[in-house]
Amino acid sequence: MDPTDRHGFDVAVRETAEEIGLQLGAEEPCVGRLSEIMTHFQWGRRAMVVTPYVFRLEREVEFELNHEVAEVIWVPLSFLKNPDNVEKMVWTRRGVEIPLSCYMYKGRRIWGLSLMMLGELLKILE
Repeated sequence: MDPTDRHGFDVAVRETAEEIGLQLGAEEPCVGRLSEIMTHFQWGRRAMVVTPYVFRLEREVEFELNHEVAEVIWVPLSFLKNPDNVEKMVWTRRGVEIPLSCYMYKGRRIWGLSLMMLGELLKILE
């Protein structure tokens, strides 16, 4: 959150514009806010609270990625809704192997905070 941000919604709109070049406006209504998620403390970095907002986008866009984003991919909602597409992975943290759920879509792994947010969204859509 920057000092100019009034609340989490402002952060979401600003960060979307800064990180992927997508200006959200009246044409992209915010359809809701998901639960806040606390990130883990990482060495040299403070934990953060992530407040996800969901927008409906019905126009073609071209993304302009900044240095924080490697790529943007579109994943069909039908893929995410299909429980057969949920896979298992092992994440090693400090020498401990942790089994986790994930999606693999076109060679990209969706897990962690992204998976948590998508899980909540999918439950709401049921």
